[in-house]
Amino acid sequence: IQTLMGHKNIAPFVSLRLIQHLVTSDPSPAYLQREGRPDAMGSLKSHRLIGSDAGFLRLAVFSSVHRRYPPESFAATAGDLSTMGAMAAEGIGVAFLPHDPTGGRLEPLFPLDPPHHSTLWILTHPDLRNVARIRVFTEFLHSHLRSAVGDGPGAGRAQTGRQHA
Repeated sequence: IQTLMGHKNIAPFVSLRLIQHLVTSDPSPAYLQREGRPDAMGSLKSHRLIGSDAGFLRLAVFSSVHRRYPPESFAATAGDLSTMGAMAAEGIGVAFLPHDPTGGRLEPLFPLDPPHHSTLWILTHPDLRNVARIRVFTEFLHSHLRSAVGDGPGAGRAQTGRQHA
């Protein structure tokens, strides 16, 4: 486990999963009434966005949003979450926030979907592959990750069971 947790791909993998589950797109009810309700990340191309300034662009969640949408999509930028939330609450656009800093004045729509996918390999020693608890854990992880990823890249390619080198 120490080797696995120390691997260079673990931090980006965990970070992207946290972003997917914790960061939502948050407009105000007034903005939704005026501009319409986007139903997915792709439909935000026709909406005004609230982005982050250069200080936050070092964070994967904000840099991925700025890479995904052209500069003209951003109605405003801010350097902190409170300001981004206040701009969204005033109806300027849709902000991407890990929580609502306005005390309930925003309406979370859908989670941020970072445009990154990676492959996860779980290796077990050949002598342990058929141990019941290892097999149950591997099958649980396979089914849970498959349902979480859905039809994204790599779906349907996951394999469990004995693999030969």
